Amino acid sequence: MNNIKKFIDFVNESTINEDNERKIAKKYDVGDIDQLDMDDFPNRKEIEKGYDKGFRYIINDDYLSSNGQSMSDLRSELTKAKIDFTELKAKGRAGSDDETFILF
Repeated sequence: MNNIKKFIDFVNESTINEDNERKIAKKYDVGDIDQLDMDDFPNRKEIEKGYDKGFRYIINDDYLSSNGQSMSDLRSELTKAKIDFTELKAKGRAGSDDETFILF
């Protein structure tokens, strides 16, 4: 009986995390990794590795700031919701600053 309860708790927690991920993705207008053209990203191999590890969403610091949002707010919200995330750095294109991406 204990194993069944553990399994039910695990499924419930997974469902809650997925709901939280979707809510945060919507709030920050985050892109789905599987719907992006990877040729547009200078660090596409790292992004693809992240996708293979289960990360579904991606956003960069420039996009957040253009929407009046911040990376630190997103990090805090992901941490508070206990959602795994990772950050990637990429060299900016000619003449532009380096970019930071968050995958979750």
